[in-house]
Order: sequence, then C-alpha cells, then structure tokens
Amino acid sequence: MDEEALGSPLLGPAGFHESPSRRSLWDWLNGPPVPSDDPPRVTNTLLVPLELFPSQLKMRYPYRIRALFLCAYIVIWFMMNYAIMYPHLIRGPHLDDERIVTLSCTGDGYFWRGKNQACGLLGRDCVPERGEEVIIKCPALCDRGWSYAARPVGTEMVKYRQGDSYPCSSAVHGGVLSPFSGGCVKIKFTGVGLSFESKKGPHGTNWSVGFPSFFPSSFVFEPLNESISGCHDPRFIILILNILLGAPVMYLAGGLVGYWTSLVAGFWTILLVLDPPFIVNSDEDTAQLISNGFAKFLPLCFVLHVLWTAGCKRTLTDGSPLAKLLLWYPLFWVGSANVITFDRIPIDRMRIDDIKQMPGSVLAIIVVIPLIIACVALQAFQIWKAGKLIKYAKAYVTIIVGLAVLSTLPNLGLRIHHYMIGMLLVPGTGTRGITAYPLQGLLLGLLLSGVARWDFASVVETEVSLLRGEAGTSSAPPPGFQFNGTHVLWDVPEHPPSNLPGYSLIVNDVEFWVGEDTSFNVERFLKHADVVFFRVALSALHGDDRGDYTRAATIINGTWIPPEDGVS
Repeated sequence: MDEEALGSPLLGPAGFHESPSRRSLWDWLNGPPVPSDDPPRVTNTLLVPLELFPSQLKMRYPYRIRALFLCAYIVIWFMMNYAIMYPHLIRGPHLDDERIVTLSCTGDGYFWRGKNQACGLLGRDCVPERGEEVIIKCPALCDRGWSYAARPVGTEMVKYRQGDSYPCSSAVHGGVLSPFSGGCVKIKFTGVGLSFESKKGPHGTNWSVGFPSFFPSSFVFEPLNESISGCHDPRFIILILNILLGAPVMYLAGGLVGYWTSLVAGFWTILLVLDPPFIVNSDEDTAQLISNGFAKFLPLCFVLHVLWTAGCKRTLTDGSPLAKLLLWYPLFWVGSANVITFDRIPIDRMRIDDIKQMPGSVLAIIVVIPLIIACVALQAFQIWKAGKLIKYAKAYVTIIVGLAVLSTLPNLGLRIHHYMIGMLLVPGTGTRGITAYPLQGLLLGLLLSGVARWDFASVVETEVSLLRGEAGTSSAPPPGFQFNGTHVLWDVPEHPPSNLPGYSLIVNDVEFWVGEDTSFNVERFLKHADVVFFRVALSALHGDDRGDYTRAATIINGTWIPPEDGVS
C-alpha cells in the first residue's frame, strides 16, 4: 500500500497535506517543522585533520593504554603544581630572626581591626609601638584592595576605592610592590601621623584618600635587603600552567573525561591560589584551606553531575573536538578566573545604591546588558531550532516565578550570586550548536569561581548581611550635636535604648571618649591641628554596644561645619 493511502507523520492523515503556514502558534514557538541540533561541522581542509585526530587516536590505541597514559599525565601535572606551590602554600616565606606575616589586600584587620570603636579607646588595642618593624607578604591583585562597604575617613565615606591605608594596597599604590606578583615588604611604624596627603599611584590605583589631620598610627616602607623565597604570588604561573596542561585533555579525551578534568583542575586552582577564601599564615591555615575546599567540593560534584546530565552531556559527547578546545575551554577559564576578568568590570551588585556609588557602573551596565541579551537570544534560537523552546521556557518561567516569590519574604533581600547564574543557566546550553560551547564553558567557570570563593551562599540574605558591615544596622540613631566654641554638645534623646545609656565620641576616626556627659571639651585637639573631625553615637558604658554614628562634623581653625545627613 502506498504512503499517501496510509498517511505519514509529516503529511498528516491520508489525503491531507498540512502546509507549514497552517501550523499553530504553539507549534511554531516550539520549533521548526524539522528540528535540527547538530554539532559544528569543520569543512576547512586545513582543520579537518585536527578535527579527526582525537577519534583516530582512540581507534589506534586501546582504552587501557589511553587510561594509563592519562593517569601518568595527571600525576606529572599534579607534581608540577605542587613544586610551584610548595614555597608559597606549604613552606611559606620565612627568616630566622624576623617574623613574616601574610596579609590579604585589605589587611584582614591584622594591624588595624576596623572602624569606630573596633580598636578600643585611643586605638590602644591596635597601635603598634613606634619603631616596630615587621615584614609582610602581599598577594597579587592588590591594585584593587577596595573597601566594598562604606568606611568613614574624615568627612568622606570611602567605598569602591582603596581606604584605611591597607598595608598591601598601600605598597602597590606607593610603587613598592607589583600588582601582578605581589611580594614581601618591610613596614616600619612611625607613631602619630600629623597629616596624610592624597597622592596618585601607578597601575591604575588613582588617588589615595587624603586625611588632613592627626592619627595615632602611621607607617612607612623600608628597603628589604634580604632575598626571601616564597614571597612572590604564583597565581598567574599556576593559572597559565593549568590552562596549558588541561588543553590536551579537553581536546583528546572524551567529553566526560575532559569535562571532569577541567572542572576539578579549575576548582582547586581557584581555591588554592587564584582566589582563595582566606589567607594562609601557618601549617594549620593550609590544612584548614584544604578542608574548606573539600567541604565545598563534594556537594559541588553532585551539582556538576546533575548539570552534565541536564545539558553538558549533549554538548560535549561526540561533539566537535576543535569547538571544545577553541570555544568551550577558553571561556571556561575566563569564567573560572572571575577575580581577574569579570570582577574588573565596575559592577558589584545589581542594587540601586551600589550602582550609584560605583564609578563607571552605569556605563558598564549599558554595555554588558545588551551583550547578555544577545547571548540569550542566540542560544534561545538554537533551542528553538532543536524543537525544545517551550520545554525550556516552562522551566525558566517556573524559576523566575520562584525567585519573585522569594523576593517578597519579609526582612530578606534577593541576592543572585554568580554561581547561581551558572547553575541555573547551564541546562539552557544543552544543545549541540556552536553557541552552546562558549556559553556553557563560561557559565561553568562562573559556577566554580563562586562556590570555591564564597561557597553556596544563600539566594536570600538579611538586610544586615547585604550591608556588609556598613552603618544602618543599628536601631539606635545618633543624637544631634553642636559646637559652642570650646565644647561639642549632643542632644539627649527622648527615649534612649536602655542598653545604650551613654555616648561615644569619635575624634579623627578613633574612639576617644565614652561616658554619660552630654558635652566634651575639645580645646586640646584644636591646639594641635587646624582640622579635626568628630562623630558621636549612643553607647553602652561597658562593652562594645554602639548605635549608629553621625557623619563627621569638622572644626577648621575654630569654625564649625556640621555633619551631613546620614550615619556612619
């Protein structure tokens, strides 16, 4: 019996030929009449041998030989990493008669614990002795030793720039250290500083924050004559080495082997050297760092297995070896190296306040958002060609609705971390077209960098955690205060909190006095400086409880300049 009498899947019932124009809108949205989802085809005569070489190698050598060679290769790869990292991570820099302290770019509060009352009255819990010297080891990338939470420095609220004279950032700003390799430098504490001039630094560090008054602690950099092994940061060496050594595996091995080899190498590269979650200062810290890595790695492996099943398997299994090597693999490392790629774009968080405060943020968003939309549109077209658009649309609409519901939870704010972007969008790259390779690699890299550095952070966070230590978390607003020529005086609140019966006075960003009086004589400060900054808050008489502080009021040569509105 002929086909027309029976009917067919393409023509419909016998005797009825359905025209493509008569397909319903629903059918059209789901995909073309004949879906297609084929891997990229290499037709260039020069590239065809490279495209076929991995399959020819598999046919020539049995599985056991290839597996043995891969194991030996990975062992050699591991030993090369170990040899480079040993002086940095295992042995650490050291001298027989001088201590060496490893710091982050922002100092970890090692010399100065923080703002306001963190260092106690007169800063006595933090101020090193005059003449004390210490050698510090600084990591790479300290040209961006930024404060991501607004910190008061005089009348300024410093955010998204170097602040508080972080030692390692200051060393880069002063041209003593390179932001690419870090290194060791000797600090000498010089006691009270009378004024701190704003200066422009190299490596794009721009102008430092000036402070035209006294401060109880200052330091200078001294020449470091000794040659100390293990001072330079190996992150760029390790990164380049692992990219180069991982490329042959991604090119020659099957999709599953290349997938897991790249992801395992990427995760530990990020966690140990590229963007570690904390600084290693001892053998115990090294053990803790490795423990921290495995605490994240095991659940991450489950997520990566799910993503392999949900999308990556279709893209990488029997896909184009050259597309994996030239598209998937480079973009994977671009995402993994987020600390030196996307973190350099002036976008912190998609919050209105952050966008307003971060220089260049608006322009960056104007450029980045259309690129993201274009990538989404191109991949959506590939999904449509594969006949799966409605299936994916249902899944992502459900996710968006779920996030919208979470955003309404009381006292919580929605926070989409970049690891979540990778985790949620990777399934959407589960096609075989050419666009899937770079997008999938990039998203997996972002997933790794987010988890390795920040763990599986929550999608909803309290408003306090979103402030990242900024003022505004206290329920006790500061009192108003004035100046009468000799004293600063503050208003008595009508209903002060029972746990904050007193007042705290900050002079030049250091807590100077705590008590129950409603005024304080400041003549002694005005005799020694032309400019003095004052802030006040409600305070406990014993302990560290404080309300929010005012912004800084300034007395310049006896002239009172009241504080701006807001808290610090």
